[in-house]
Amino acid sequence: QRNNASRLWWFSTKTDTSPPSVAIVQPKRGYLYVNLLGGIIQRKVPIFITTLVIGQIEVIATASDGESGVNRVEFYIDGDLKATDSVAPYSWNWLERGGFFPYLLTVTAYDNSDNHSSLSLRVWKVL
Repeated sequence: QRNNASRLWWFSTKTDTSPPSVAIVQPKRGYLYVNLLGGIIQRKVPIFITTLVIGQIEVIATASDGESGVNRVEFYIDGDLKATDSVAPYSWNWLERGGFFPYLLTVTAYDNSDNHSSLSLRVWKVL
């Protein structure tokens, strides 16, 4: 008779429970952005404690996740989903016109295990 016995193997997998990191690259807190004729002017204005945008702006975010990888980045204005981007660099063109009001820009990054993290920035936007 043959003995077909072998060692017992035991495997375990680690579940990704760590959220991805996320950062808003543009617009930045305390900067003034002017885009009226197709070219954007960016200035650090020390008197501003918030961000001021005149015209349209490309919102740019970075995200990274060392475990399962970044799945997507979502862009929100005052809690309303405006865009989703799944390819770095993550961006969205904020073209909507509005009155001179403070808006809450939120960027949320999701990893491939559906963990997420968010970062928000108060932005005053006109035109």
